[in-house]
Amino acid sequence: MKINEVEAQSESLSPGNMKQAHLLLVGLAVLVFFGAAYIYGLDKQTLSPVEMFW
Repeated sequence: MKINEVEAQSESLSPGNMKQAHLLLVGLAVLVFFGAAYIYGLDKQTLSPVEMFW
């Protein structure tokens, strides 16, 4: 739902701002992914994907 709202807002902006908004979305998605992977790793009490990545 929220992603669609951001996309709708991005369409009214200039291409430069659109790219910036897209990068923000990607960054947020990566943070959420690593956060979930970290919590999942703690839950399993094994080597988490984050630890393997580093």
